[in-house]
Amino acid sequence: MMKKSFLTFVALMMTVMIFATAYQIGSGRFSTAAFPFNGLYDYSWSRMIYTSEQINTAGLVGPSDIIGIAFRVAGTPSNYVMQDQRIYARLTTVSVFDANETNHPGYTGFRPVFQGEITYNGNGWHEIEFSSTFTWDGVQNIEFLFENQRGDHTISGYPTFIYTNYNGFNYGVYRSADDEFPLTGGTLTTQRPDTQLITPTATPPSTAHLASPMNGGTMISVLPVLSWDEVDGADGFKLSFWKEDPAPIYVEEERDLGNVLNYSVHLPLEYETTYCWQIIPYNMYGDAEDCPIWSFTTTQEGILTLGEGIYTQRFPMGSYYGYERSAALYPASFFAGKNINITSLGWYATLDTYVNIPTKIYLKTYPSTTLPNTIWSELLVGASLVYDQNQFGMDSNNWNTLTLDESFDLDAGNNLLVLVERNPVGGGNGTMAGAGIYSTPVTNQHLTWATDGYEAGGLGAINIHRPNLMVVGTEYEITTVPNQATIISPADEYNMVDPGSSLRWLSGGGGPSGYKMYLGTDNPPSNVVNGLDLGIQTSWILPTLQSGTIYYWQVVPYNGYGDAINSPVWSFRTLPEWVFTIGSGDLASSYPFDTGWEDARTQMLFSADELVAAGASPFQPLEGLAFDAVNLSSITMNDILIRVKQTNVHSLTGFDTSDDFETCYLASHAMGSTGWNYFMFTTPFIWDGDTNLLIDISFNNSDWTMEVNKVNATVIPGMTWAYSRNEANGATLTGGAPQNNRPNTRFVLMDPPSGPPVAPLLVSP
Repeated sequence: MMKKSFLTFVALMMTVMIFATAYQIGSGRFSTAAFPFNGLYDYSWSRMIYTSEQINTAGLVGPSDIIGIAFRVAGTPSNYVMQDQRIYARLTTVSVFDANETNHPGYTGFRPVFQGEITYNGNGWHEIEFSSTFTWDGVQNIEFLFENQRGDHTISGYPTFIYTNYNGFNYGVYRSADDEFPLTGGTLTTQRPDTQLITPTATPPSTAHLASPMNGGTMISVLPVLSWDEVDGADGFKLSFWKEDPAPIYVEEERDLGNVLNYSVHLPLEYETTYCWQIIPYNMYGDAEDCPIWSFTTTQEGILTLGEGIYTQRFPMGSYYGYERSAALYPASFFAGKNINITSLGWYATLDTYVNIPTKIYLKTYPSTTLPNTIWSELLVGASLVYDQNQFGMDSNNWNTLTLDESFDLDAGNNLLVLVERNPVGGGNGTMAGAGIYSTPVTNQHLTWATDGYEAGGLGAINIHRPNLMVVGTEYEITTVPNQATIISPADEYNMVDPGSSLRWLSGGGGPSGYKMYLGTDNPPSNVVNGLDLGIQTSWILPTLQSGTIYYWQVVPYNGYGDAINSPVWSFRTLPEWVFTIGSGDLASSYPFDTGWEDARTQMLFSADELVAAGASPFQPLEGLAFDAVNLSSITMNDILIRVKQTNVHSLTGFDTSDDFETCYLASHAMGSTGWNYFMFTTPFIWDGDTNLLIDISFNNSDWTMEVNKVNATVIPGMTWAYSRNEANGATLTGGAPQNNRPNTRFVLMDPPSGPPVAPLLVSP
């Protein structure tokens, strides 16, 4: 149980600033959207009991005025607004709910303390200031009733809340519904959101609690970030930071940092030197007393430690699941402008492990200091495999270093992306905690994947802690021309490159100071762009190009010693001239590739008017389709069958099970990447230009996965019918249901017929 403080404002004819203290109840690690407010449904309510004993344990003792409440939000909601949220509170002698108390309780005895909108922006504690004070008598328990009366919902972006599980104690009841506010049928739960009860206070702050680096820690970076936790009633913090020699030599002496919770060292400290530091919280009532002094010792030269946090997790060296992945980004600022030949990497473990795990480590430079959520296979593009061995166990309370199979050159100014694969396979063979790897809080710099029975293929989980990393290597000087660049996208010889796409590459090392671009239909390329100096940028937007044409491109890194030698020439083909897309929505649909089931079938109807308006011509051969993937499953879809027919129906009320479809595509594969995935027909389909087009897509698997393919779709009722189930044949599924959203579909056509139409042949009579 912990306490923290923040500043709040109360309007009583005028705005008065007061200090407040927050008493925390609960310290969970997992999250739910179900309570206290469920943004996935139109309406929701939840009831939560907090016992007087739990409130006392949190530090709040005796009668108190409660002026607010806070919940700890997981994930990264972005300015997500929930209107008409309501909170009620009452005293109660009931300590847990029983099976007869699963309905909405009504409002008898409850005091309304809040009604309004709540905005969730980012993770962490979100405070809600009450409109009226609730007085606790210091003896009874408190029951809160939380209501979401918004009457609307979204399928993404909503907040989830960290909760603690109190096994055997039903401290909560919750219920969610669409269309109307539910009053019955709630669910008992032993889970309760981690909560802070907020009360006024008017005393000097307490002392700070250390966050990182650990007190007495060794092998600490010479560019550390000193961090501490929020403090009761603190308006700001003073920092003293020094080394003993033997008298103190100050880096900072009682520097007023304001209301921040960390201090970054910008000039490198001395190697193998012990430093001391002290944080003094203060407010309008004075300074905290008896503040502790902490210390750490810096690392030796040639070793960098990146991150000083002491949060523990199993990533990147866990094996709890059969397949675990970690992508951790370390900004260039960690490396102090040095060129480093990396020979070993290490992680600090707090627990012993004894399992033998196939492990791969990939390294690559990365162009940004933030890591957008993406799929694992895309992050591997351009990465160097530097370690591929069975790794046995981790030693507790120690840095565990792995000597790389291949060293990696990290040029100054580049961010480092560390990609770790752990493959115990099956259901895994480790614990949830793993080796308890020390980690530091970050924003958008760590993604993880964890799956059983199949390799992770979808988007990662955003992890708010990045593993602390030891980097062992030697500095090097740039004395020759740079290495060749590494291609990122489009892949070499890739077909179907969109107009307006970007060419992307990575530094191959060797200290490039810039890149020259060559592009053309000739090889070596030069007749479109010949040696354009792009400076240090590693992407370039294509100019206007001809449709359906093969282009060659070459990126030549250069520095003060000259151009890279033998830079490779890559190629791509632009989209054909006759390509159009129907649908521009951004709603995620699992159809037509719903790998959450073994078998699936989808039929999509496109009217002749839609096709003509998009640019199709009568009798123009349709040679392929594409779908815009936003989430991927790694599972192979067997017997992907695409059949097409013309029809006079104008809306779908069930599957068309007739046998007059033409088979245009049959293959087995997984979805390739996010973005447009093309399915080029082996047999083109000829559309007559007058009737509507019905497209049937199915696959037939013997396995399913929780990671489901999803594509962008647009609301257009009556035009899509779909069904998924197990132990069936996707191509012959019947039943199903209408889908409100139709997948955005890209049509690839051959050139339209030219010349006058051919006279028809008389067949009968």
